[in-house]
Amino acid sequence: MTMNENFKKILDQVNPEILEVEDVDLMEEGIIDSFIVMQIVAMVEKEFKIDFDPEDIVEENFSSPYKMWETIQKYGSKE
Repeated sequence: MTMNENFKKILDQVNPEILEVEDVDLMEEGIIDSFIVMQIVAMVEKEFKIDFDPEDIVEENFSSPYKMWETIQKYGSKE
């Protein structure tokens, strides 16, 4: 699955290490925490003009960049 370049830029701004690791749970490894998840949510909602449902803002949807992108894709972009 190919991630959008704007999404990659958001992750890089929040914590460049997010894009450098593979096959690890970002939260378990301490690369992100709930505060960073909320930063990502706010930036993604603004960039892609979407509104996450609260039930989608859970650890399993933010465990990797690809899981995040899958979650974003279900909303589509309203641009």
